[in-house]
This record gives sequence, structure tokens and C-alpha cells, in this order.
Amino acid sequence: MAKHKRVKPRKSPVQERSRMTVEAILEAAELVFAEKGFTGGTTNHIAERAGVSIGSLYQYFPNKDAIMTGLMERHLAHEQVHLAEQMGKLAGETEKPREILRRLIHTMVSEQMIDPELHRVLIEAVLGSPAVMQRGREILDQEVEGLAGLIEEQMAGIPGIRVKDTGRAARMATITGFLLTHWFVLSGAEEIDTDEYVDEVTDLLARYLFK
Repeated sequence: MAKHKRVKPRKSPVQERSRMTVEAILEAAELVFAEKGFTGGTTNHIAERAGVSIGSLYQYFPNKDAIMTGLMERHLAHEQVHLAEQMGKLAGETEKPREILRRLIHTMVSEQMIDPELHRVLIEAVLGSPAVMQRGREILDQEVEGLAGLIEEQMAGIPGIRVKDTGRAARMATITGFLLTHWFVLSGAEEIDTDEYVDEVTDLLARYLFK
């Protein structure tokens, strides 16, 4: 059986200077992969763009697979924080459930549309590296569970819920939103206006969740 590459950082940054170095590497990687693709981009390209030595890069990331999973983790962490903030703003809202759902979907789309090119590179990396695919699944599962938990909490205070198992429904709605939104970011935006897309997904999920 082929041994998977190591895709987790060698060490986590503790001091501010170390955190800045790691952030510089990830920022540079995003640019390099966007320009050259995951296959064409190398750790030397990334180190040069980040303004660090290749040795400094390898202190934190053993290979570019690990850098890519670092980008995945950072992207999904940012998205979860922003969605959690939006959830907090919705606490106690008197809007209709459909409008609350639409605002959440719009937030998700807005987060994904910040950097569409990153999503294309992520797909390339996942298809080209079993190690990245495996780690990506783990990261996505964590993200889905976290977001589904937030959605389930929100559903608890909404009248007119149609589904019996709100935990399962929250997870299904989250997965559906993720899949459709990633399709939209990768190619759907060329076919449909963002607001129209948000309305369509809102209608779909509202029919599933609410009476």
C-alpha cells in the first residue's frame, strides 16, 4: 500500500513572528497556485514569493500538500467564523424563517466568492493528491458538523419546522448548501446572477425545512 504524504504542519507557530511567517507562506501559496496551478507551483516558488528561505518554509510545512491543506483549514476557519457571527446577529430576529435562511445562504455565497480561483486550485489538488483528498475530507467533515450545529441551534427557535430530526436536517441542509455553492463558484456564476442563485437555494431548502 502506498504511503500517503504528510499533510499536517511540522509545527505550529507560537510567537508572533512565527505566525507572520506562516501567514506569509500561505498568502504566497495562494498566489502561486492561482498563477501556476497546484501541479505547476512548487515550494521554491512559494518561498521566493513569501520572501523566506526554503529552509524556513520546511520548518512549518513538509511539502506543498501540507501547504494546500493549510490553505483549506484557513479558508474554512474564516468562513465558519463569519457564519457564526451572522448567526449571532440573527439571534432574536423576528424575520420570517425563509428570510433568515436567505441571509445565511447569502453569507455563505459571499464568503466563497471572495476567491473563486482558490476553489479551482483546491479541486486540482484534491484530484491530484490522495493525501490532500483525505485531509480535505476530514477538514470538511469538521466544518459541516460545526456549521450544522449552529444551524440546528437556530432552528430550535423557529416556528413551523417541518422536519422531525432537526440535527439530521441541519446537516443535510449544510451539505446541500456547500455542494451547490461550490458549483456556483466554480461555474454557475457564469450562468445565473448571484441574487437569483441565492433565491433558488433558499426556495429549495425552505421547502425541505419549513411547513
